Amino acid sequence: HVAAAVAALCTGDTLVAIAVGIDRLRDVNDIQGHAVGDVVIERTARSLVAAAGTGDFVARIGGDEFLVVLEDRRAVRNEAIVDALVQRLGAPRGADADDADDADDADGLLLATSIGVAHYASHDAAGPLLQADLALREAKRRGGSQVVVFHHQLAVQLRARRELDAEIDTALAKNQFTLFYQPQVALTTGRIVGMEALLRWQHPTRGLLLPEAFIESAFSRGLHDAMTKWVLTQVCEQLATWRRAGDVPEVPVAVNVEGRQFHDRRLPALVASALLKSGLPARLLLLEVKAQSLAVGDAGLERVVRELSRLGVRVAVSDFSVGHASFRTLRQLEVSQIKIDSGFVGGLPQDAESSLVVASFVELAHSLHYQVVAEGVETSAQFEHLREIGCETGQGFHFGAPVPAAEIRTLLVAKRPVPLR
Repeated sequence: HVAAAVAALCTGDTLVAIAVGIDRLRDVNDIQGHAVGDVVIERTARSLVAAAGTGDFVARIGGDEFLVVLEDRRAVRNEAIVDALVQRLGAPRGADADDADDADDADGLLLATSIGVAHYASHDAAGPLLQADLALREAKRRGGSQVVVFHHQLAVQLRARRELDAEIDTALAKNQFTLFYQPQVALTTGRIVGMEALLRWQHPTRGLLLPEAFIESAFSRGLHDAMTKWVLTQVCEQLATWRRAGDVPEVPVAVNVEGRQFHDRRLPALVASALLKSGLPARLLLLEVKAQSLAVGDAGLERVVRELSRLGVRVAVSDFSVGHASFRTLRQLEVSQIKIDSGFVGGLPQDAESSLVVASFVELAHSLHYQVVAEGVETSAQFEHLREIGCETGQGFHFGAPVPAAEIRTLLVAKRPVPLR
């Protein structure tokens, strides 16, 4: 169909191809079941058909991806349809009549989508599909729930990124990954009471790369188990080495784990192996998962957390904010630490809404006996406000940037309080 549309282009005509991807459909399937995932797919399809014109082409081309080809050549009309698609796909929708069987599970679900748009004027039949797909990949890479319009510089950037992605397969074997540690500081004393281990790629030619540059590609290539195993092994061995030296205070370390791995029964075995080989006490290890990955009544998730608890490993929940994970869910999962979303911390103390939410959150969390860590503390004003409302621990550039193991060890051995102001 696209080949025929391209062949029919006249001089000055532009074909508009729109690639649409449902964000995190895999998580919906894993957490809420494939029946709910099917409802998401059906609603998205109906929204696309409703937004497109009667003469336009709409197809489902993959498990979570769709293609819309606008046949009309009028630019104003096509821009209006793109806007309509964005509006329809960016809002939550309730269940339709024929979704009744799954309505209880699917109602209120935000059908977030990423959209790639290509305005194509050549006669290469593969062009519009490729360009729309590249724009869609870029939208997903930026975090999803947004629209990216293709431009040729994007193709250059994506080509360079794909070259980098191809190197991930050998980066582990060549020991190019490393860990940095960021301190978590008691807001009353300045003492380091915890740390978060953060993965970095020491690339031989591109320098030090943050996870945003490679982690999604690593997971899409099936390297998640290998990378998680490597991080757990390195952290446990590092802490055990410091512990044997006897001059480093015992400070627990949080390791980030992808949400989908908290639904994998192999995770407790990976953790148990790292602890056993290193001899590290389980109480010094926390596994940190984003709040968006949690769901009430998820039997698989609860089983994994229960097995981790039996090992003595604690669970921390990051990016906690209204609408992600309820306190009821945290109670069911026996979570021990909650990290306040840095988006709220960033608004302190000027933003009244952020101040109210954070103060209420800290009070409720303490009443339920959770340890609270404020993420993303960057200013003295934020620190002062958090201390005044009773938040006990902070993490962020105000207290210190992530540093290599040798530097964090020096800070720990010195036992000097971190300057708070």
